[in-house]
Amino acid sequence: MHARPRIPARPAALVALCLVVATLPGAASAQRVRVGPDAQLRTVAFDFPDGRSFSTDELRKQLAQPVLGKHARLRRTFGWLPFVDPVEAAPFDPVELQRDVVRLREFYRRAGFPNTDVQYDVGVNPEATLLDVRFRIREGACFRLTELVIAGPDSTLAETWLPVDLQRSWRELAAGLAKAQGKRFGAEELRTTESAVRRWFTDHGYPFVTLRSALGQDVAQYTTRAYIGVEPGPRARIGDIEVVGTRRVDPAIVRKTLPFAPGDWYSAQRVTEGQRALVNLNLFNMAVAEAPPQKPDSIVHMRVRLEESKARLVTGELGYLSDAGITVKAEWASRNYFGGARNLAVSTVAQTGLWAFEDDPERLARGAVSLTQPGVIGRYVSLVTSPYVEYRDDYRDRSARVGFDATLVYFRDAWLRNASLQYGISSRRVYEYHSGAEDTQNIFDLLEAAFDSLGEHNNHSAVTIAAGFGRQDHPVRPSKLLMFRPSVDVTTPASLNTAEYVRLDLSSSLQQPLHNRISFWGRAAIGRLYPYGKSIPQASGDDALERFLELGDYTFTAGGTGDVRGWESRLLGPKIPDIIADSLTQSSALRADRYVPVTALARVTLSGELRLPFPGLSAAWGTHVFLDGGKVWTPDPRYSLDDDYDQERFFFGTGFGIDRETPVGPVRFSAGWILNPSALDVLEPQEFLDAVEAGTLASAHTSWTRRLQLHLAIGSGF
Repeated sequence: MHARPRIPARPAALVALCLVVATLPGAASAQRVRVGPDAQLRTVAFDFPDGRSFSTDELRKQLAQPVLGKHARLRRTFGWLPFVDPVEAAPFDPVELQRDVVRLREFYRRAGFPNTDVQYDVGVNPEATLLDVRFRIREGACFRLTELVIAGPDSTLAETWLPVDLQRSWRELAAGLAKAQGKRFGAEELRTTESAVRRWFTDHGYPFVTLRSALGQDVAQYTTRAYIGVEPGPRARIGDIEVVGTRRVDPAIVRKTLPFAPGDWYSAQRVTEGQRALVNLNLFNMAVAEAPPQKPDSIVHMRVRLEESKARLVTGELGYLSDAGITVKAEWASRNYFGGARNLAVSTVAQTGLWAFEDDPERLARGAVSLTQPGVIGRYVSLVTSPYVEYRDDYRDRSARVGFDATLVYFRDAWLRNASLQYGISSRRVYEYHSGAEDTQNIFDLLEAAFDSLGEHNNHSAVTIAAGFGRQDHPVRPSKLLMFRPSVDVTTPASLNTAEYVRLDLSSSLQQPLHNRISFWGRAAIGRLYPYGKSIPQASGDDALERFLELGDYTFTAGGTGDVRGWESRLLGPKIPDIIADSLTQSSALRADRYVPVTALARVTLSGELRLPFPGLSAAWGTHVFLDGGKVWTPDPRYSLDDDYDQERFFFGTGFGIDRETPVGPVRFSAGWILNPSALDVLEPQEFLDAVEAGTLASAHTSWTRRLQLHLAIGSGF
């Protein structure tokens, strides 16, 4: 239930609610709209007859009048659903509407538009209970910057008194700020420029800097001159570092984690980086590094205030993927394990396959114990050791594995964001290879013979080097990013490996805002596996296929919710029916109810997505349209099977979807459509087998529903 807003009892207020009159100077001709005392403001919209400089979201932030939103009746009816926006009361206040007009004008004035005209129209429903306001904004001419002066003490230019070692960096900053000349420049732009100058000084050893700024505007010419005066104070080095708030964690560990030490030049950027590094230890709920109030001097004293987190923590997460069903994760962690800022964690992850969209979901259960020791090589490198056990039932096999990983991890909030050097060793016991049968014939005889020859144990020992580098504007939910993630995986030594290879993989992600909650998101990946040593076939036929199948854990696939949409998980490219022998009737006929990927030695995938607002709904909702593509193939002729069904070409899928931000993470639903399917993409496995047996594949009846694939992801897929 929603409480009815209390209406002021004063007669003047009641009259104002019953009769709205647009009387502000410069507004449209007086508009009388009669409404009741319980009237609600339903929507606010904007028109720009002469063009616009700001997004609708930026303008909405200037308004104080609450908005009911569209489809309020439906939202009330279905408010019990988890993804429906709640309906909150938005009593219409004509006085607040007038104030919003003033707020918009003031916003434009600060942005450099001195004569912006803001008018509005008010629409009302027949019952006079719901109102819609549409602002019409004519921005008018704006002030443009003609000169930017940054001066130090006694109005001297900074280049004349800055130390020699800072001259180059200062010139780069000044050149960047000079690009604003000739562009719109108001109070907000001056504040942004002033912040950039202050940030430069505090990052280069001047913690006591003060600034004063002013704008000189020529109203007749619509030009402006900006002045920023700098009082730098003494350039200071860091003195003692006080640590407060620790009980279990040794203060020496805290000081070792910080990216600054006594004797270093003060840098606000490094102070912020130190706060992040302390939080990343997972030992503190709060970490604040600061220079407390003190007299300006060449030595600045630092203080680090900490709030320790609980020594023991149990967490759980729940997610969903259309190709893996419900996924769950649970973890028990011991922080500062035996001192030294170590973290011990015991975790379990399960992909259950429950309620998965796909016919053959990937099931996985994994348990691991990990011990993390930070600062093993400098402050940015940690050592993570992790024994684990795993059971899986997926497109490759039904098997269990036990293994151990040791990883050196470099992490820093810089252009090279992370890097890792890992050694892993494991042994897998295979209970059942998929796509095997006791009675096979035709094109599947060779494959069956190879499966029968494979051993039950698969050993693996490899060194992996991986990195992530690039830029993003937010550590958790960036709106702008460009990231690259290369990796190299090499098996060694030969005696500990069933298969030998070098695996190269590179993926990249791009996100770029375009306009008014519209952004472009893209992704690309390329990979190649080069077998060597015992994985080189000595003969064609069975031996070549056996060597290829031994590489199955490390070869490439494509398709699925987080990859190329339109296909089920990993089923873009070469695939075959998973054949089942008909043991009940002792028939020699082939039977299959699913496809399994053949995998390949090379892969290329591309994705482009345009992300858009959802018309009529809040900013928590969004839509997207996409075009994905990919190719999975084996360019090495020593391993290639005949591509009789044209499955190694480049495939494309397109579609659209809906996004919703929730407290448990984003929810994404997409519908993908295959643009250029192969015969196996539009035939059920049994239909394909029957058509091959009868020799009628070219004329086989295909189903359009096989070209449509639904993808759903809720929260993390782990």
